[in-house]
Amino acid sequence: MLASGGVARALLWLASAALLLVIGFGAVVFGIYGLARVLGSVDAENLKAFQIMLPFYFKLVCFRGLMPCMVLTLAFWPGVVRLLPGVVEKRGRLLAGLVLAALPAYAIVGPLLLNADFEGGASLRMRSVVDHLATATGIVAGAAFTAWVPRAFLPALWRGGRQTVGQ
Repeated sequence: MLASGGVARALLWLASAALLLVIGFGAVVFGIYGLARVLGSVDAENLKAFQIMLPFYFKLVCFRGLMPCMVLTLAFWPGVVRLLPGVVEKRGRLLAGLVLAALPAYAIVGPLLLNADFEGGASLRMRSVVDHLATATGIVAGAAFTAWVPRAFLPALWRGGRQTVGQ
């Protein structure tokens, strides 16, 4: 059983990673929209469809893909540490360990993304192996990265309140 300090660190890690995920992914999605508007690469006719699709895409990927995968990644993290105790010694190993924890997490979450229906009758269907691989890579990398950043750079998440990890 985790000590109360361990539970507090785990909850802080989860909260900071979730906040980073939503803000970061939102910035990417809506940054793409802003860039498309500035560059004029979306004509007026397709702009309405683009405006409708972005929030759906954000909700689908963030809340049905990235967030559950990141939460499960953190849940699988203690198992990775037990199997590979040296994984917490360096930031690079920490990230690699989180990727290992994210792989089974994606195996659970991935089927939720394969075929998605949106409000208003729109739907998303992945039709090729490339679609599946690109989605899996993006979700696993995104979940692992958003779990890694707070742990790698927030000293409060390290036992004793100080970072013992090397560069």
